[in-house]
This record gives sequence, structure tokens and C-alpha cells, in this order.
Amino acid sequence: MDIFVFNWLRQHQQWWHAPLASAIIGNLVDTYVFFILAFHNTSDVYLAENLWEIAAVDYTFKILVNAVIFLPMYKVILDKVSRRILVG
Repeated sequence: MDIFVFNWLRQHQQWWHAPLASAIIGNLVDTYVFFILAFHNTSDVYLAENLWEIAAVDYTFKILVNAVIFLPMYKVILDKVSRRILVG
């Protein structure tokens, strides 16, 4: 099912829909799984009380880094590959 969703998103005129959706969903799953596995039944009181806030900050940071660094890099690579396919 997810393959069809991302394929459908790649058909949009805006090039950034598919990679942004992938980043949002992938990082959300990654953050959730990591924090559940790494800090399940932690003895650290501060961490136990603030786990979801810390996870939210981590997730927000991942999305910002993706938007500022990885999406522009993806566009540059996409343009280069597209030019080579059209020329070659």
C-alpha cells in the first residue's frame, strides 16, 4: 500500500511531495520505535516524566534538518539525473 502512496505522490507536479512525506512518516516511526525500545521502563525519573516531550523535540529536529539539508540536496541530485537521462 505504501508503495502506491509514494508512487502517487511522485506523480505530483511539485517534486518535494514524495520525499517530504517519506521523511515525515519514516522519521515518525523511527523516533517512536527508538524511544520505546531505548527508554522502556527507564529508572531515570526525569526521562520517564518527559519522554514524549524529548521525543517530540528529537522528531522536530529531524524534520528541520531534512527540510533544510536533505530536500535541497535531493533536488540537486534529481535535476542532475534528469538531465543525464534526457541528454543521454
